[in-house]
Amino acid sequence: MNRILLFLGVILSNILLAGPGDTLGVSFGSTPTFAPNNQALLLPYVLQGGYIYGVNGDPNNLAGIAQGYIIDEVSIVEGALMFIGAKAKGPANVPNTKLTFSLYVMSPTGALNITSPNPFTTESVEGPGSNAVTSGQLFFEELDTATLAYSYVEFAEPTEVSTNIAIGVDFTELRTAGDTVGFICDNIGDAVGINYAFHRSVDGALSTWYTSNSLFGGALNNNIAIFPLMAPEDPSSIGAQLAFGGLKSTVYPNPAVNSLNVSLSMERSRNANLTLLQINGNEVVSSLEVAVGKESTTHQIDISGLASGNYILLIEGENGERMARKVIISKD
Repeated sequence: MNRILLFLGVILSNILLAGPGDTLGVSFGSTPTFAPNNQALLLPYVLQGGYIYGVNGDPNNLAGIAQGYIIDEVSIVEGALMFIGAKAKGPANVPNTKLTFSLYVMSPTGALNITSPNPFTTESVEGPGSNAVTSGQLFFEELDTATLAYSYVEFAEPTEVSTNIAIGVDFTELRTAGDTVGFICDNIGDAVGINYAFHRSVDGALSTWYTSNSLFGGALNNNIAIFPLMAPEDPSSIGAQLAFGGLKSTVYPNPAVNSLNVSLSMERSRNANLTLLQINGNEVVSSLEVAVGKESTTHQIDISGLASGNYILLIEGENGERMARKVIISKD
């Protein structure tokens, strides 16, 4: 794995604009936020600045990763959005390998934190646990790494959540085939004193989530670019949703025709970016920078040139607040 990851890191960081420490997953809290202007620096494990998660040749029986999120108010999670910077088929070129994405409700004892490697001792901490609430799959060929676009997976069941969650990725099938997939992430993962990035290690028939930082001896304190897609409880409602560090949003009308109104308030940030994506992750309305504050402000996005369909609105605060919301456009 190290050889392949080093190769990918060197090649991709040469063809994408990058500065020291810049990645596509910079963060100031529990929520990964992407660097401006598509800056990217893809590096392997443990090197400062960013990481690629690979599965080919993995020596540690790692078969999954997960990113946790703090939920402040009841929401519906419909799917997961992710930014994958690199992928490579294994030498056997096994067709139709899949990644499985799952939604977990965080359990107080759902993960382990390694307190000492020798002798090996652990303590239970909040983590994904063993029971996935719902899931969805993407074929290797469906992962978009060529256009700096997001990839999106829809879960089998839209799921209401009211407590902290994690989006987990099972790459067992890819690992068996020798395929490699690189998830962009950053190296600032400790949010309000908790580690919210996880690796799943498989030992025989047992499968255990570990905090990434403790599993790698304190060298992988990071966030992973995997995000839940949030939808309102009532699709016709314009009610506000609150999530991820004091970001409160109201998006209306739904469905929208020619313009979309976005009312925002944020506890910490005073600037935010609004970006509209197709459901497949391609950007259709470029990032719009707006001023925000603790009191709600309303901003309008011109969608008159967009076709009917489902879209994703990304809301990013300057201090790491982040929300992805489903938007319906209907010209009928």
